[in-house]
Amino acid sequence: MDAGPCTPEGTDLKKYLPDALETGCTKCTEKQRDTGNKVIAWLIENRPMEWIMLKVKYDPENKLTERYRELAAKAGITL
Repeated sequence: MDAGPCTPEGTDLKKYLPDALETGCTKCTEKQRDTGNKVIAWLIENRPMEWIMLKVKYDPENKLTERYRELAAKAGITL
């Protein structure tokens, strides 16, 4: 993260992620929400250090983690 050039997908993610997190992904499609859940679950399971880096960058006070904990649990994700 922030270590080199981004893929087009990474650039889009960096552009839209802050708004999606703050608004509860209200502008996201169902497919985008499903994909986001899969990516989060994969990161937590397979790349925990990258997950921690994302949390530090986008949720340094743990407010978003607490806000989305129940929703994540419904998707089978333990935050």
